[in-house]
Amino acid sequence: MPLNELKQKILALDNELDQSYQVIEQLLSRKAKREKHVYCLFTYSMILNHMQGSQHLVMGNFLVKNASQEALAHPTILLTIESETDFNFTSKYLAKPDQQASIKADWERVLLDDFDPNTHYCFKYIQQDNLPPDEQITFSNFQLIIPQDASIKVAGFTYFNQSNDAIPSLNTIDISV
Repeated sequence: MPLNELKQKILALDNELDQSYQVIEQLLSRKAKREKHVYCLFTYSMILNHMQGSQHLVMGNFLVKNASQEALAHPTILLTIESETDFNFTSKYLAKPDQQASIKADWERVLLDDFDPNTHYCFKYIQQDNLPPDEQITFSNFQLIIPQDASIKVAGFTYFNQSNDAIPSLNTIDISV
């Protein structure tokens, strides 16, 4: 192979390599600039009791995953519960800030002026001020007790930095028995 052809092939390969680097840099730049990716979802199980006059039990968790490249400040969740019948919601959380010494909990209930406290459960995470990248937090082991012939729907939302921009959960708990 003549020397000129070899030089041209090397130059062509060098140009191709430069183009590949540019494409890689563009892809990395897009990844770094991606929007805040936060995912929240419910995991739950049910115990259905078919005896007359009995109640059903739903045990659940609400997970919040920060899949972005930056820490997100002041995670807060809102669980909304729709039901035509009475239900009982229980979980481990602080009802008042001064309870912290007596109860070990990761979440504190926040009462919102504009929402019914019986159907809207707002909690702020109190173990740390932010949710680091690629970390998750969980509102664990809440329970709902509902009458035998009841229907109930639970939706979840996550907020950061006291922002009004809600991130809805990927799923809901929707039970019609």
